[in-house]
Amino acid sequence: MRAEWLGRGARPQSGVSAAVDEPKVETAKDEATREKETLLRRELYVAITRACDGLWVGVV
Repeated sequence: MRAEWLGRGARPQSGVSAAVDEPKVETAKDEATREKETLLRRELYVAITRACDGLWVGVV
């Protein structure tokens, strides 16, 4: 959907299917994927903050 918005004006193409507007039922696989992405994002945040602290200690 995002690709349809890029470089084509303010509105998406008229050929967008009706399935886009339907609510999506989250399956167990989708839930597991979302949980894994959240965990990876949290780990990345911790790694970035630790690296930042390390850089500040190295500068001082």
